[in-house]
Amino acid sequence: HKIYKENKMQIKIRADKKLEEKQNK
Repeated sequence: HKIYKENKMQIKIRADKKLEEKQNK
């Protein structure tokens, strides 16, 4: 499913951003 794949990508990007925020502090 294309929507499912895009959803997983969105979740991964969000997780990566949270990781970056933690490392920046």
